[in-house]
Amino acid sequence: MADAPVTGLVLSGGGARTSFQIGALRYLYDEVGIAPTVITGTSAGAILAAVLSQSADPAGQRRSLGQLERLLRETMTSSEMFAEQPWFTRLRERGPTWMEALERRRRRQGALGRSFQRVADLRHDISTAAERVARREVDGDLPVEQRVPAPGTAVADAAAATAPSTRLQPDDAGEASRAAVRLLDSIELVRAVGQASADIEAIIEGARRERSMYRPGPLVDRILDPEVFRASAVAASGVTVRVAVVGLESGELRYVTEDGVLVDRSDQPLPDEERVDIVQAVRASCAIPTVFPPVRLGRENYVDGGVRESLPAEIALGPLGVERCYAVVAGPPGVTRAESFDHKDMLSIVVRTTTQIMTDEVQRDEVGRAREAGAVVVEPEFDVHDTLTIEPGLIAIAIDYGYLRAAEAHLGASAEERAVTREAVLLRRRTWTAEQQLFADELMGDEQRLQHVAHIAGMKFELRDLVARIPVERLPEGAQDWWRGWEGHAGPVALEPTWAQG
Repeated sequence: MADAPVTGLVLSGGGARTSFQIGALRYLYDEVGIAPTVITGTSAGAILAAVLSQSADPAGQRRSLGQLERLLRETMTSSEMFAEQPWFTRLRERGPTWMEALERRRRRQGALGRSFQRVADLRHDISTAAERVARREVDGDLPVEQRVPAPGTAVADAAAATAPSTRLQPDDAGEASRAAVRLLDSIELVRAVGQASADIEAIIEGARRERSMYRPGPLVDRILDPEVFRASAVAASGVTVRVAVVGLESGELRYVTEDGVLVDRSDQPLPDEERVDIVQAVRASCAIPTVFPPVRLGRENYVDGGVRESLPAEIALGPLGVERCYAVVAGPPGVTRAESFDHKDMLSIVVRTTTQIMTDEVQRDEVGRAREAGAVVVEPEFDVHDTLTIEPGLIAIAIDYGYLRAAEAHLGASAEERAVTREAVLLRRRTWTAEQQLFADELMGDEQRLQHVAHIAGMKFELRDLVARIPVERLPEGAQDWWRGWEGHAGPVALEPTWAQG
């Protein structure tokens, strides 16, 4: 009897967008019945890989997935995943005040400068005209009665001695006003800088010491708590694990194995390296540069594996010998079109090209190679929420979207069928936004509130009709009732969904 093909699961990075991956994995375990013996992951995908690989039994992996889903659904705010460093909080709170003071000074100086420029231009025009008149008199172009005595003549000297001066003198009042404004601006700026000096020193020192804007929040600690995750179980389960990391000193892509061995991209152990802690390896894989601090593993400092490889399929399909591969990608392909860069600064250009365009190209190449090698790829067509956002309602929508997209990837879906799914999920996203507005506006009048609820009810009925067009075998549990109630929200909702009564 031939051996069963080696099944592998490849999980990309994506921060909070791991919600999509959890939904996709629910479908793959519950409906496809995957039983991966090789699991590779980057960043958030590394957390999933480590937690799932505590058991080689698909049922055990599915239980671990359920624990992760429960923890994520119980998370109410982004700060539970991304906790701000104190220095960054201070900068975020105080920075706008400092920038406003500087901007006021710049605008005031700009307006003052334009006023004095207009005066200077007027002086120049008058002087030029006078000189031209004088030259024309000397050249004999004017009638005698309009001529100005030529400079240096006795007539001219006598006229200069007796006539009022036509030379423009400095505007003493204007100069005094200008000096006063400069003084006031300087006092204001000195006061602002003086008040900010202690904060600035703390911010600079904090940024130098912490080396990141955030630290992993309590959600990460809850996931890596021994009640949810046991490193010893990973090493003993028999599942082959590879957690992607990138060394800052070497610049190389590395992987950490299930038993803590650092290997290169050919899966060869690094010489003279001691074993490392798998928990620390997961933290290193999640260390998005500037977002989270680097993590020391052996002889190097390591950061997010996504710096070099967002979807670690190459090692799975190559050295690890995976024959049946499922790859789940947290983020969609492509970049959102930005507004004009005609007047954007250098930093904006760097961020746009490196963290958006180049990152998208890397992911596009990795997904393309995985597909060419025969992997079943599950990826979103759009983001329900971004990398740093935790909102209960959006998390729930993204989980359901992951389930739907996994079903489409496994069963095959036409462009028309995918369009219905896309429309339904986007409608839920818009409905959630409308509900947030309804619950947040305490000053909304009764009539306006009724109109707003009626608008939401119309969206709910539209959602009901869209869901009815999606094949039942592709729908997550409870999808037929999406239209009946509110989407998820962080706070309590006392208002009844009247459209679903009766």
